[in-house]
Amino acid sequence: NFNSLHDRIKSSNNTNMLDKLKEKENKAKAVIQTNKHHILNAANKHGVNPGILASTIYAEQARNVNLIDDFDIYRAHKDDVSLGIGQIKISTAMLIEDAGYMEKTVPQKNVNGEIISNRRKEIINKLTDPAKNIEYAAAYLSMIRDLWKDAYPEIGGRTAIMATLYNIGANGSKG
Repeated sequence: NFNSLHDRIKSSNNTNMLDKLKEKENKAKAVIQTNKHHILNAANKHGVNPGILASTIYAEQARNVNLIDDFDIYRAHKDDVSLGIGQIKISTAMLIEDAGYMEKTVPQKNVNGEIISNRRKEIINKLTDPAKNIEYAAAYLSMIRDLWKDAYPEIGGRTAIMATLYNIGANGSKG
């Protein structure tokens, strides 16, 4: 009888886990569908395959369904967290900008020229905007392709490799 109970619990847990996985996948699909025009525009602007961009976003969302987690936004002011649809880290956004793939964010000043918002805060604001976040994701894929194209010329068309490098970092280390 212990085995029967164990099997029922195990089966119940697997069903629950499968239901949660299905729910995440459905939410990820909805994110892609809702933002398809942003995906197409950003992919076109940065010269990346829209299918690879969408797949990368899907993978990020299937693992982390909370597009903008309030706790992450709070933590973002101190820690290097991933934000938004593309789960872009603040340091990665700065790297993308510093490499020239996106316009560099500047601190905001008031009418007297006093800084009222630093670069980090402005990037956090950008990363919580779905269209901007998707553009950063496309720019990052473009940067990854450019970093690796000499060693691996066909990388721009390889979804699995591009998505893996997107996830672990352009140079192959988590980030």
